[in-house]
Amino acid sequence: MVNIALSIAVVYTPTYFRVIRNQVSGIKNELYVEGARAIGAKNWEILFKYILPNVLPSVVVVLSMNLADAIMTEAGLSFLGLGIAPPTPDWGYDLSNGQRFVLSRAWWGILYPGMAIITIVLGFSLFSEGLNELLNPTIRERR
Repeated sequence: MVNIALSIAVVYTPTYFRVIRNQVSGIKNELYVEGARAIGAKNWEILFKYILPNVLPSVVVVLSMNLADAIMTEAGLSFLGLGIAPPTPDWGYDLSNGQRFVLSRAWWGILYPGMAIITIVLGFSLFSEGLNELLNPTIRERR
C-alpha cells in the first residue's frame, strides 16, 4: 500500500509545483506586494500575509481534483493486478475479480464496486468545482 501511495504522490507532485510557481510569479508583481515591500515588510511577512492567502485556493482545488484522479489511478492499477495485495479490500481488485462472473449472469460482482468508484470520483470532482467557485474571486465577481 505504501508503494502505491508513493508512486501516485510522485506522479502528482509536479502539478503542485507548477501551480504554486505560476501563482507566485503572478502575485509577486502585484501592487499590494510592492506596497508591502515599500513600507518595509520582511520577506516572510510578505509570503505569509500576501502571497500564501492568494495561492492557497488554487492548491486546494488542485488537491481535490487530483484526489479523484488518484482514486481512478489506484483502481486501474489494482484492476490490472499491480495494486494492493488481495487480502486488503480494493474496488479495482473487486472489479477484476467480478469480471469472470459476468458471463454467468452475476452482474452485481462488478456493478457495486464500479458504482462506488464512479460515486466517489464524481463526488470529489463536484466538490472541487464547488471549492473553485467558492474560493476563486474572479468567478465570485461574475455572479
